[in-house]
Amino acid sequence: MIIIILIWLIFPSITLAEDIVVGKTYSIVEKDSLRELEEKSQSVNWESVTKVAREKLKDYRPADFYPLPHTEKPNKYKTSVIHTVEHEVADEQGNIIYPRGYQFNPLDYVTLPYEMIFIDGNDKRHIDWADTYIKNHAFVQVYIVNGPVFDVMSTLDRKVFYAGHRITDRLNIQTVPSVLYQDGNQMSVEQINLKNNDNGNNKN
Repeated sequence: MIIIILIWLIFPSITLAEDIVVGKTYSIVEKDSLRELEEKSQSVNWESVTKVAREKLKDYRPADFYPLPHTEKPNKYKTSVIHTVEHEVADEQGNIIYPRGYQFNPLDYVTLPYEMIFIDGNDKRHIDWADTYIKNHAFVQVYIVNGPVFDVMSTLDRKVFYAGHRITDRLNIQTVPSVLYQDGNQMSVEQINLKNNDNGNNKN
């Protein structure tokens, strides 16, 4: 099934070796490398290292990261997540299972367990709306199309993700704030106008 291709499995590699002794053996006089690493790690100011790393990441932005316009008029529409296979998929014997150009809808096989909200991380109104929305909905993932991700994470006290154009284009997110959620075997997008919004609870 093509869905299996979408699941990434990581298998730890394990190396097995046998001890082979030939001739005389001698005691190792050099310092144990593991202990040496432990001693060096204890001398490092990890708080300072973390702070420097955070400062460097603070200004990081994905290459495809760009702001979307703010919602001026509330709207709701369907969006397709049908996937087109770009390359032939064959089995171990070389038989073509799915030809190039084959299309399938992932939502025929899986259920999205959460809603996705998209906001401008530079706009306090968006962050306040997201905070209220999260409190009123059980499973929510937050994406920003603009702004500093670590500051938004700190404010909302949860993980926040960048949403570059590869995500927003694929999901047809046109303005922010917007809410994306599964509706049967389709996805629905609700564009939220904060001026007319009632604390983020206007989604049916």
